[in-house]
Amino acid sequence: MCIFLLAAGLSLLNDDPSLSRGARIGPVVLFVYLFTIMYSFGEGPVAFQYSAEVFPTIHREQGMAWAVCINNTFAGILGLTFPRMQTVMSPTGAFGFYAGLNLIAWFMIFAFVRETKQLVSTSSPWMSVIRFVCVCLLTYIDAGRNRPGLHGPDEAVPRL
Repeated sequence: MCIFLLAAGLSLLNDDPSLSRGARIGPVVLFVYLFTIMYSFGEGPVAFQYSAEVFPTIHREQGMAWAVCINNTFAGILGLTFPRMQTVMSPTGAFGFYAGLNLIAWFMIFAFVRETKQLVSTSSPWMSVIRFVCVCLLTYIDAGRNRPGLHGPDEAVPRL
């Protein structure tokens, strides 16, 4: 994947005035499409697949909600920072920077994400940590809804 990002950035260096604009942009579009295809088969679904497998069944909805929220937050940050990076680093530098980040992300996934093949969700080594965090968060959220002093002495506590 990082090879296609790097190739997209390097193909922007072709400033031959005899070529039409389509001939200069064509390779960039091709490499961005190839990156997207490789992303959908490679690192793209890792966050969703892994978080769907690692959370216990009772907390899977909350875990997936947080995984999607974090993933979309950083995708938004990426979308907001890319135009500024293009002006500061040049388009080639911005593509090269994200190619380097992609390589670092691949290494981190390869080194730190554990294999979940043929494991039931309760036998994961992180299960006790995840269960503890989920129980603490849900207890904290439920504590705010169940305290009678928040709604007045005669008012019933609203339930969702």
